[in-house]
Amino acid sequence: MKEEQDYHAKQDFGKAKLSLVPRRIIWDVAAIREYGNNKYPDGGPDNWKSVEPERYRDAAYRHFLGYLDDPRSVDSESGLPHLWHLACNIAFLCEMEDIYLSKNPEVVERLKEDFWTPVTWEGSEDDRVREQVKDFISIVEQTTDYIPEGCKSCSNHPSNGGSGLCNCTIGCPPITCSTVDCPGR
Repeated sequence: MKEEQDYHAKQDFGKAKLSLVPRRIIWDVAAIREYGNNKYPDGGPDNWKSVEPERYRDAAYRHFLGYLDDPRSVDSESGLPHLWHLACNIAFLCEMEDIYLSKNPEVVERLKEDFWTPVTWEGSEDDRVREQVKDFISIVEQTTDYIPEGCKSCSNHPSNGGSGLCNCTIGCPPITCSTVDCPGR
């Protein structure tokens, strides 16, 4: 039987246990970041933040396909494994999504209401996680409800026959807008 931990000396209940994260991924992403910083020195270490999320999605997909074709393959330009590039692109996207959510509290509130509500679950932990992921995907697909008024003149807005998904500077859902008339581009 597992003993209860004493939380009187250190109040860390509910905090992320970062020691659960495999350390190898940190080294792998660091190697890609060093390569990128050497390749693009002018923008500084945060230059990746000026790139549209769609480009990271495309790059992640290319590296994922390279990895699937041969799990030990390397990128022809950098000489570093496709898997490392994939991890770095995903890390960028995770950070960009976090920044997007911090600027759009209404989306966070919707996610809290619909996704982070505690549920009682009968079944295995794996089944519960699968269901939560399905719920999360469903919520993300509905983020077009949060398109700011300024975007309604964009041809990507649903009222104009578009998908409603863009990533302009006025706070639309996090998918890159490819239309030139988007007022936030």
